[in-house]
Amino acid sequence: MGTSNIADENVAGLVELSRIDTLCGDLYLWRARELLRDRMSPDAYRGLKRMETELGNLPNRVHNAMMQGNWAEVKELSGQMQSMKECAEQNRTLVSLAKNVYAPDTIPIDPFSPGMQTIAGTSAKELPALRDKGVLHLENLMRNDTCWKDFYSGRRDELKALPVAVDAPVQGKAAPSVASLHQEALEALEKGNFDRLQQLANTLSEGGGAASPVDAAGSEAAAMTAPDFDYTFPEKVLGRAQRLGLAAERTVSRYREYAHLASFVWRPTFAELEGEEGRALRLSSLPLSAEMPEALRTRIEMFVLHPLINSAGVRFLPPLVGEDVLVEGFEEPPAGSDMPGSGLLDALGLKRRNSLTRLQIEEVLAERGCTVVREELGLDPCTFRLVLIPPDLHLMIGIKRGWGTQEIWTHFDGYMLTADGKMHALAGGDVRFGGIYDMVGLSRNYEADRIIARFAVVQRRRMARWQR
Repeated sequence: MGTSNIADENVAGLVELSRIDTLCGDLYLWRARELLRDRMSPDAYRGLKRMETELGNLPNRVHNAMMQGNWAEVKELSGQMQSMKECAEQNRTLVSLAKNVYAPDTIPIDPFSPGMQTIAGTSAKELPALRDKGVLHLENLMRNDTCWKDFYSGRRDELKALPVAVDAPVQGKAAPSVASLHQEALEALEKGNFDRLQQLANTLSEGGGAASPVDAAGSEAAAMTAPDFDYTFPEKVLGRAQRLGLAAERTVSRYREYAHLASFVWRPTFAELEGEEGRALRLSSLPLSAEMPEALRTRIEMFVLHPLINSAGVRFLPPLVGEDVLVEGFEEPPAGSDMPGSGLLDALGLKRRNSLTRLQIEEVLAERGCTVVREELGLDPCTFRLVLIPPDLHLMIGIKRGWGTQEIWTHFDGYMLTADGKMHALAGGDVRFGGIYDMVGLSRNYEADRIIARFAVVQRRRMARWQR
């Protein structure tokens, strides 16, 4: 196999891995960019895409020239069209590959996150084969891309050890868990198999099924503790961070206080519809303190009523543990004031921090985020990731720093998923709608002067699956 074919195979494998092992999807695509850049740079790709657009417009220009009897222009345009067609055909495979690397359509949803298989478009029965495919890609890359061999080896071992759902038990095996029966019921509904759905509903209504690890975690969570995400940033890193406008922050653990809600989150219960407007009622059965601020209660119920993912496509629940992070700590700008700049914005190539859509921000982070972590901060991108500030960190740090007091929204890392398959970008913090506790879902194309980007460097492990 030729060198170019091996390179294409490596890039294709990295693209597929970004959809299987989504926790490190940005790293796979970052490496794919490096491998692809010599053969087709981002600028070359964008140039070819513009050429394709122009090629689509040329027939109309040729037709107009013919109607005007301008045969010299017809000849010139025809030559251009023929040349462009040949160029497009020669680069067709490479352009298709580059599109998946430089301009992915959406954020893949982690198919291995509990309760997310249906939304991710993968059935529980397909997970073992999907895991094996990811392992095979990683082993191929270990042979073909030795510069990253250690990283691939580590991800292979992680993927191999990943527990996945298995087929329904046969006689002599343990009973299926409540969670697996619930997942099977969702699949039966999706396939229109109402006989099987009725059987499963009967089993679940009678209390059938064994407790799953997740169920057990939910019932015992209040008595558990979880290790903090400790990290001591070297002085050299802190100096670089300061030049970028980033400051070190340490959050305190809230694990014991809220972990008892895990069982409600993993098996959400939708309220009955409210009157004619068809709005969902709040969950009166959710065990929350009566003294809790209403906006905070609403935020917690969002986690129960809607599946949320982080920017890695993994089911998002706040880790709730003590954590060391770097964060942009500027004061929120009052209405009418100038937006604060920073060295980080410059490093990302952003001219402003407001009037940006989530699509624009994610594109910049995909292109430059890992490079900023490695070259500007001197941190390992396999351990740290540059993201929009996560909502739980914005809340805990913002309470200390006085955020949430202006008529302004802040982009949060992550998305809310709806039943129709749409992603709504998380944002919040507007004083008019709950202040520091406010959290909403916005269109990925939404932009406004009064919504800002605030970035943070977090430990990648906070974005992994919540399995305690």
